[in-house]
Amino acid sequence: MSDSAPARSDDPATPVVAPAVTPAGTLAVVAVVVAHNGARWAADLGAALADQTRAPDRVVVVDTGSRDDTAEDLRAAFPAAGLVTLDRRTSFGSAIAKGATAGWAGIPGAYGSDQASHASWLWVLHDDCAPAPDALEELLAAAAEDGRIGIVGPKVRDFTDRRHLLEVGLTIARSGRRETGLEPREEDQGQHDDLGSVLAVGSAGMLVRRDVWDQLGGFDPNLPLFRDDVDLGWRANLAGHRVAVAPRAVVHHVQAAARGRRTIDAATRRRHLLDRRGALYVLLANLPGRALWLAYPRLVLASVARSVGFGLGKLPGLAVDELAAVLLVVARPDRVWRARRARRPLRTVPDAAVSRLLAPRGAQVARALESLAGVFSLGSPGSADISARGHRALETGPSDDDFADDEPAGVRWLRRLARPGLVLGVALAVITLVASRDLIGAGRLMGGALLPAPDGASDLWATYVGTWHDVGLGSDTTAPPYLAAMAALATLLAGKAPIAVEVLLLAAVPLAGLTALLAARRLLESPWVRVWAAATYALLPATAGAIAGARLGTSVAAVLLPLLALGATRVVGDGRAPGSWSSAWASGLCLAVMASFVPVSYVIAAALLLVVAVGAARSVAVVARLAVVLVTPVLLLLPWTLELPTRPGLLLLEAGLPGPGLSDAALAPVRLLLQSSGGPGALPWWLGVPLVLGALSSLLSQHRRRLVLAGWATAGTGLAVGLAVSLSTVSTPTAQTAVAAWPGFPVVVVAGGLLLACAVGVERAQDRLRGRSFGWRQPVALGVVGLVVVTPLLLAGWWMLRGTDDPLARLDPVVLPPFVAADGDEPARPRTVTLDRAADGSITYALLRDTGPRLGDAETGPPYESFDVLDEAVGDLVSGRGGDEARVLAEHAVRYLLVTPPVDADLVATIDAVPGLRRLSTDSGAALWRLSQSASRLRLVDADGASLAELPAGAEAAAAAVPAGADGRLAVLAERADPRWQATLDGTPLVAQTVDGWAQGFRLPGRGGDLEITYDQTERTRWLM
Repeated sequence: MSDSAPARSDDPATPVVAPAVTPAGTLAVVAVVVAHNGARWAADLGAALADQTRAPDRVVVVDTGSRDDTAEDLRAAFPAAGLVTLDRRTSFGSAIAKGATAGWAGIPGAYGSDQASHASWLWVLHDDCAPAPDALEELLAAAAEDGRIGIVGPKVRDFTDRRHLLEVGLTIARSGRRETGLEPREEDQGQHDDLGSVLAVGSAGMLVRRDVWDQLGGFDPNLPLFRDDVDLGWRANLAGHRVAVAPRAVVHHVQAAARGRRTIDAATRRRHLLDRRGALYVLLANLPGRALWLAYPRLVLASVARSVGFGLGKLPGLAVDELAAVLLVVARPDRVWRARRARRPLRTVPDAAVSRLLAPRGAQVARALESLAGVFSLGSPGSADISARGHRALETGPSDDDFADDEPAGVRWLRRLARPGLVLGVALAVITLVASRDLIGAGRLMGGALLPAPDGASDLWATYVGTWHDVGLGSDTTAPPYLAAMAALATLLAGKAPIAVEVLLLAAVPLAGLTALLAARRLLESPWVRVWAAATYALLPATAGAIAGARLGTSVAAVLLPLLALGATRVVGDGRAPGSWSSAWASGLCLAVMASFVPVSYVIAAALLLVVAVGAARSVAVVARLAVVLVTPVLLLLPWTLELPTRPGLLLLEAGLPGPGLSDAALAPVRLLLQSSGGPGALPWWLGVPLVLGALSSLLSQHRRRLVLAGWATAGTGLAVGLAVSLSTVSTPTAQTAVAAWPGFPVVVVAGGLLLACAVGVERAQDRLRGRSFGWRQPVALGVVGLVVVTPLLLAGWWMLRGTDDPLARLDPVVLPPFVAADGDEPARPRTVTLDRAADGSITYALLRDTGPRLGDAETGPPYESFDVLDEAVGDLVSGRGGDEARVLAEHAVRYLLVTPPVDADLVATIDAVPGLRRLSTDSGAALWRLSQSASRLRLVDADGASLAELPAGAEAAAAAVPAGADGRLAVLAERADPRWQATLDGTPLVAQTVDGWAQGFRLPGRGGDLEITYDQTERTRWLM
């Protein structure tokens, strides 16, 4: 090569190339460096090129409008380089194409015949990368091993942390996520040094055979920056060329554009928008035709869901970018059509063979969970797709002969199946299936603290946003905020509310294991100790008890607790990375969801975070971020939080129905320490002994002592709160008697803290034993470690033997006979009273409007005092005294009376004697009566209270035509009187009054007209807005 630097051409697009000295017909390599404001890295790249053991035959620097001295610095460091200058808006692919043309034009014999073209290579370099001295030599050596290789890429490490792996090949998920499959901040220890086929390699250091480049037409011009490398590799695979990784070739990369370390001028400066648009385009341009029509709606729905997630995470910019990206792609189907038409002649390999190189569908589920944790990461969620800071390319299945690796397919599959996270998830899923064997079948989950879920997500949304709830005699009680979370999940599950309940309850164990594994990856060092800790956490006795008792709140909170702990560590920051504001907002959102299901979780989190804030008092930023975590739930849960000062007992409740037999009063502190929460499904107390012993033994070591003490502080906080909860009583609005509160979640916190301390000790148990002379400590320590290690096996075995049923069961949620339930939807909206004789001989009753109680009714029912009139009537009816009960029932819009099976013969005989009731036949084993007189939700009565007519009514509002009549008439609505009920007659407001001490009435004039009754929801709507 010439040592003299060529002069700059007057025409900025004209290449300046030194005379060629490469003999014709030999292997030729042209290195093209695209430079754009990269002066800070130019010296490193120039030195790296100069130090190559196999130097490229020509180096061309393509400068795209740099405003600094990038081009000059590169040529000063590597004088033999040619120079091409282009406009700053030139795309990366266009810059490479210009540089390649200029470079090959200066090498005689390197282009012009198929043989020469096959022996020529293009080395793609960024100005912010630095190849190792033998990088090009190793790339060429890898390519020489297999003539089918058309593209080969290096192992990419971080520019600053030279051991940090960034890429060992690339692939893409069907959701558009860029996958590299590496663990976060994984260090290179040779664990990925296996030359294999991949879908694509990154463009930094990519080596492309000249004929392959010409056949494919280079990078797609519709991809100005991101995702062009994935698209090129995908097209090369489809064309029958092999794309491989040469792990002995190393390139260090800054990833300046992806990480926001320089301005993007080739396209929009919104990196997430540019990356996401490219991802969607690449998928739609390359997926098989049969998958295209399903891909469009799936990607649109996924983008909407991601946008909602970004919005909830207080990242409005990313939310807008997500929607803009999908709109830009969907609005231009012509681009996708042209791209697919251009690729059609290249498809010489079956799509199935190349599809195996995409990320597997199972990996997408795992990545979805990682994305949930990624919201708590130190960077923005959107950056993960671009920078690929924590992934490795996944070869997702054995390929045919054209895509075979040197490693046997069976070995690859076994290695993949042995991944700790996959093993853990599958094992916990199998354990859950065995334990839930009696819950498999038709019907819906109910019993214990769980009322059956409604049919759809719309029912949950209606209950949450509504002000008036049609439960019992009607109620204006504020809906619990967990209904919004349930409704959101049900919406994502195709609107199926019952499936949402099953996912959160029956899948709580595997989900808790996976979230615990995510948290353990940050806190613990040993991979297998992480798996052990995650498995133990998933199988905690309190979680098993929560499932058996149908405690939806504790089940959900157990899943989210590790994510909150992970987010809290990233809010504070550590020596590896500073604290993150995005993690603070995300942690606040996580705590809000937890508190909506289990309000006492906020008390525990606040206590622990306040301790952290005191310790970090010198850092105003840390304290401010912790304040964001604590304030966010208070704001998100409005207006429910405003009721806490007047109803502090809400803090002790959780989602569902508290009832007798579901909790034990005044649990001893030692039982709480041993992670026993009491109630149905509680595991034996001695299963908690190993964790206590292990956590105590960890206090004897100085290894990571702060983490051990943090675990004990967490356990102590949970113990104190759990003891206070166990000594308290709770009740719902409709309950006459209070029951003992259930300390399930505080016990989960106790177990989580003990588990953290114990896991730290297990990590170094072997080293501690080796460091001491043999004595009594070794057998004792070995026994403790043995007990600790087998704890998840003991927990799993006991849970599988006992099962998850009782009181949880899968039953038909429809309590009423079909024709009775159908009557409940008629314009009259009649109701049904159900009677049941309890085991102690007492008789209980319920007032039902249609099919039966549903999720959320326990928290939104009216106060029990409002049933005084009905209580007296039902009491007289079942005791056989009185005689006016039928009239009182009709005034409450009751048309049917049902005694549920097993039927009590004495009770049936007593009711048969009540006048005004007519016995009906049923085939359900129940006893049913119908009132002889009319029963309607809305009645027209005269001045003396005698019923004149039934009027049609809806579930809440009512509209009916009222005939003319005498003055003093009333329109009586069988709902609790409330000031927010409003009525008009032909638009004229009517005067409201309370009827019979409980019902809502309105005075009517003598004239007739159109009656409209509504309930004012303005205040609730204002809070929700």
